[in-house]
Amino acid sequence: MAATPKGEPQDQSGVLVVNGKKYRQVNVHALYSVSAHKSNRSGSLADRGANGGVAGDDVRIINKTGRHVDVRGIDDHQIVDIPIVTAGAVISTQRGPVIAIMHQYAYTGKGKTIHSCDQLEWYKNDVNDKSVKVPGGLQRIMTLDGYAIPINIKDGLPYVKMRPYTDDEWDTLPHVILTSDVDWDPTVLDHDLDDDEEWYDAISDLQSDPTTNLFDEFGNYRKRVVVQETAYFDALEYEEPSTDDVVDECVMRRTLELYEHEVNDKGPPYEAAGPKVKKREPDYEALRPMFGWLPTDTIKRTFAVTTQFARIPMSTILKKHYKSPFPALNVHRREEPIATDTVYSDTPAIDDGSTSAQIFVGTESLLTDCYGMKTDKQFVNTLEDNIRQRGAPTKLISDSAQVEISNKVQDILRALCIGNWQSEPYQQQQNPAERRYQMVKTTANTIMDRTASPAYTWLLCLMYVCFILNLTATAVLGWQTPI
Repeated sequence: MAATPKGEPQDQSGVLVVNGKKYRQVNVHALYSVSAHKSNRSGSLADRGANGGVAGDDVRIINKTGRHVDVRGIDDHQIVDIPIVTAGAVISTQRGPVIAIMHQYAYTGKGKTIHSCDQLEWYKNDVNDKSVKVPGGLQRIMTLDGYAIPINIKDGLPYVKMRPYTDDEWDTLPHVILTSDVDWDPTVLDHDLDDDEEWYDAISDLQSDPTTNLFDEFGNYRKRVVVQETAYFDALEYEEPSTDDVVDECVMRRTLELYEHEVNDKGPPYEAAGPKVKKREPDYEALRPMFGWLPTDTIKRTFAVTTQFARIPMSTILKKHYKSPFPALNVHRREEPIATDTVYSDTPAIDDGSTSAQIFVGTESLLTDCYGMKTDKQFVNTLEDNIRQRGAPTKLISDSAQVEISNKVQDILRALCIGNWQSEPYQQQQNPAERRYQMVKTTANTIMDRTASPAYTWLLCLMYVCFILNLTATAVLGWQTPI
């Protein structure tokens, strides 16, 4: 996507005029389509050459972030100081129309919106922008909420129909979030394979079925015979060359000629022309009146140690939000990772019939909590209870249990900006919760043995032990208490 400098005209047919030159807004620059073809764009573009979303005139702004970026396009032309916004638009899905919420988009207000497939996929959406006419093509975006957004392929480019929503539609249609509201950094996807020796070893060069592969890597039929080729044999080398020898020699020489012709005639590689989003530093001097005219260096250091997650509404009239614009601001933060593990009992608990319990342990404070569960699917409920009670941690450490890495759990972690880490299979010692639970289990068994408590009180005893240990000094913490 080319960025048009201020003052340059922009044609609505999909052709940009930059310094008197015409550029067609495509992902890959092709010579035959620059001036000989015009595209009737009927939607926003899903561009894999873009490293950040760019909102156009087919959306409405919901909030502003206060951040700005530069957008670079064809021939290094740039639009500078573009605001980062949260935008919304009506799109069609298999369940009917919905309002798509697009966080962290650069807003130009001109032309059609450009979606970065990388940004959409980083939010765990499944973007399949391949045509249904090729193997594996589905032409759809599958969101985390289960909504399928259709993609139209026109002139080889994927488009998504969308339009600005009305005030009535904002109050009545479902809201579907497409991208995260965390500050978008495209470099999180960087990964080089050129220096990865294991990747080359993992890729097999063997043909899956050589009998069905009749064409080589240059598209030539393997068994063809070029009758126009002539081969000469040295009499000292071949006394009486057979017909097969002559045919094989001709085929080999012709193949080498085609290969050399292909290599020599290759022109310069095409370069992708998708928009590049570059982060722009705030104007700290302009912010001084809002900070009581404190020194610029003080304001800059303040930005470095704060989050700037708050959003600026577009008007003074409050709007109804079906989902919190940034849920991470609605909970207290717990500045430590937590480890979790599940324990099971063959006796239902007396209080609620639980047959298992979920243990949460702070890796730095050793603060321990226990919640009863009747089924493993209640893990997501215990996680929400622990966050509500103790605050959102910096990371969730667990084993590879499916319930602990499910989509629902990922939704919570993503919304509240919580990292996650899983131990290797059959390596339980890597989970800090295992070590803490051994102490909880030993203490609970001691209490139940000495008080002759029945087996159905196991959950109450675990909760009681966690309460005691949270208020008891330990040598690991320098003889301080977890609370």
